[in-house]
Amino acid sequence: MFSTTFVFFVLLLWAAVCAILDARTRQISNLLTYPAALLTIIYIAVTGHTLCNANLTEAVVTTLLVLLLTLPGYYRNLFGAGDIKMLLVLALATGLVQLLIIFAIAGLGLLLWQISARFFWSRLPAKIQEQAVYLDYRRSKIAYAPFLFLGLIIALALP
Repeated sequence: MFSTTFVFFVLLLWAAVCAILDARTRQISNLLTYPAALLTIIYIAVTGHTLCNANLTEAVVTTLLVLLLTLPGYYRNLFGAGDIKMLLVLALATGLVQLLIIFAIAGLGLLLWQISARFFWSRLPAKIQEQAVYLDYRRSKIAYAPFLFLGLIIALALP
């Protein structure tokens, strides 16, 4: 249908926009998540597999896993609804292994950010600090989508 390179490029572009919005506003617009979810569902319905060639069963299991892992965090105010919707789109677009890699890298990235940002955040140009205000390590809640984006890059780069 589409080349793998094109599909990955579009998926990465979408995730980058989500990450930028989350870093700026700590919100991911439904105008980004709902159409992306619909397109991935249509893609699965037409082709029988996800954008990363996982079958329908794996897509359903991956989606249920996202809900299982994130809804408790949502109810404890650890995850935002936009983060969960972004993860649901990624579950429908990738597969179980890729999603677990995305989760692991995002969690590790967030941890490393919390540890290292205190050393260099103040050295970043003011314009970057203003644009990525929700990446400020001093905030009680930090944007998660930029770390999901990092995880997606790595998950798609792996064989």
